[in-house]
Amino acid sequence: MNLAATAAPWIIVPYKEQVGVDRILQLHALINKLDRYFAKYGDGMVVNMLAVKQVDSLPWNAGALINAGVHAINGPCTHVINHATDTYPIAVNYGRLLGMSLLTPKKVNGVYYSSVVSFNYDAFMVVNGYSNQYWGWGSEDADILLRFQQRGFAIGVQTQNKFRELPTNDAAFALHRDAAVRNHDIFLKAWNTPIGKSTGTTDGIFDLKPATIVDKFDRHSMTVQLAEIDLSTVLVYCP
Repeated sequence: MNLAATAAPWIIVPYKEQVGVDRILQLHALINKLDRYFAKYGDGMVVNMLAVKQVDSLPWNAGALINAGVHAINGPCTHVINHATDTYPIAVNYGRLLGMSLLTPKKVNGVYYSSVVSFNYDAFMVVNGYSNQYWGWGSEDADILLRFQQRGFAIGVQTQNKFRELPTNDAAFALHRDAAVRNHDIFLKAWNTPIGKSTGTTDGIFDLKPATIVDKFDRHSMTVQLAEIDLSTVLVYCP
């Protein structure tokens, strides 16, 4: 069986305009690069992209944006791919149907991180998606990894994949350092208490409404939809 021909991935691209980074420019570059990539290597794969923009003035919340994007999926879906705007494919298997696959793994202090992650759609719904409580940079990825592990889903680390990542803007990253520390504390409290070790964080995709689709267009090898969500209308921000 041709895995690509039976796969129906939805690529969810969360983004928010921020100081020092042109996310709109990155998004359009990503659309062009993915379209050319799937035209050449897709092998019949039906690909949809949904770019979800956070339009409120609250801090960035990647987990909530991905949840809102998955909620807005309106067609066949075998797996969901959380894709950063600043990471472009060179040689990648986007057709993996494991519970969770780290497609761009990087090991830091013995722990793998990934800017592109694939989730089996049904498994993603079982674990209630991402937590919505991580505002700013960091820890939502560690949280969802534990959600998948806790429920016994297979975790893959695809070290053979090749991507190109744009250089990190140190000035922009510096704005998120305080949030990263706060989020790490939230993560430790959620998962290192007696209750947390058995249940972890329980909020997620079912606490959100779908993102609102504002545009849709077809490219050569994929369909692209643009969506927006105002998180201030659905979540309570506690700094």
